[in-house]
Amino acid sequence: MKNRKALSGQTPRHDLEPFKYAFDLEANCLFVKHSGLYNFQLITERVQVIRNDKNHHPNINRIIDLRDARIDMTIDEMKLFAAQMHEAVDVLGIHKQAVILTEGLDQGLLRVLLGFLSDITIELKVFLSTDPQLKENISNWLALPKDYQFPDFIRF
Repeated sequence: MKNRKALSGQTPRHDLEPFKYAFDLEANCLFVKHSGLYNFQLITERVQVIRNDKNHHPNINRIIDLRDARIDMTIDEMKLFAAQMHEAVDVLGIHKQAVILTEGLDQGLLRVLLGFLSDITIELKVFLSTDPQLKENISNWLALPKDYQFPDFIRF
């Protein structure tokens, strides 16, 4: 993206309804923004699209913004997705994944999913949209510069 203050390695943004994503290879980050329905089919498709992107590599940190998404997954679908993630641990590598959520039922459902993933090499952390220092807390956790310019679809 243009107007990057600290880093300039971001790749072009991809708008694939109902999610958008962009890589910043210099910052070692993948940014994903979901809107609308967030279900098993969509999450599976998203994973495949991103893994097939030429910029994807193991160990890239992720920021997944689910503030505008509506979760529609059963416990069995969450278990199945977690099993798929366990099988792909070599493709994912060790990395951090920040998940931005609103408060409410969706947060509870996503915390169940994150619980199923807690034993793999991903360091997961939930950030709530109500945090007045959301941007700073995510930046600090991912060791991004204070003046880091996030993609325009990740709003703070």
